[in-house]
Amino acid sequence: MLPTNLPSLATDKRNCLLVSRVASLLRLNHEQCGYVGPLSRHLLGYTSIINVVRASLRDLLEVTLTTLLLRGDADRDTLLGAGESTLTSVSLNLPFLFPSDCSLGIAMKETLDAKQSSNATNGDTATEGKGVEESWFTKAQDLKGDLQKAWNLWDSVVQGVKKAVELGLVSKAVGEEWEACQEWTKARR
Repeated sequence: MLPTNLPSLATDKRNCLLVSRVASLLRLNHEQCGYVGPLSRHLLGYTSIINVVRASLRDLLEVTLTTLLLRGDADRDTLLGAGESTLTSVSLNLPFLFPSDCSLGIAMKETLDAKQSSNATNGDTATEGKGVEESWFTKAQDLKGDLQKAWNLWDSVVQGVKKAVELGLVSKAVGEEWEACQEWTKARR
């Protein structure tokens, strides 16, 4: 006999995956050791796509800066400032320097899954997901703070999707899906 809440389970899985993908754009602050914790093949694949785009954007930015400097379109004195800056320090301050990893996305997914299973078993929202940090992410430096950063990024992306719908850049159907997911997340934070 099939469970009667299958549409709800599919919606929960889809929303959890969407939130986890957004969280994968950030990094989990982790001790200097190999990652120990759960894995997600989907999020690992998604992160590899993110890193290809990041590397391409970084390359484009470096080539653009180099071209500006070589053609004399940018003033080196202004770029370097009066301090002891070098071109290396300028390069290190450009965005897209570090690759992202999927550890924060996995942490978000595991936290949401723990909250979902807690709701399914006893309906108690006070004890949701408390064992996730202790059981899987023992080497994380500030898991709760990192998860809050991921939620802040999520809220910003949702606002960006709303604005894109207003400007006609994204269809209303896509905007409605993001809004529905935003409503879903309110009870799970």
